[in-house]
Amino acid sequence: MTAQLMTAQPLTGALDLVPDVDLELPGDRASTRVVVAMSGGVDSSVVAGLLARAGYDVVGVTLQLYDPWRGDRAQGRLLRRPRHP
Repeated sequence: MTAQLMTAQPLTGALDLVPDVDLELPGDRASTRVVVAMSGGVDSSVVAGLLARAGYDVVGVTLQLYDPWRGDRAQGRLLRRPRHP
């Protein structure tokens, strides 16, 4: 038995298989701003990319519930008071 080296082939035309995203909102797509909640995973990034590809003005937002300047121990803890008055 011999091993064969397999090489990945580019997905030529793969984006043509993805249907157009239509949110059925009034107005022109280019002037319609869509806010996408970015979770840090792949799904929200793909959705943002598909909406941008469809012509929408896409803005990604995320929520940070920890203080990164306090180190790893503070991650996951809610901030109890504002840092700046």
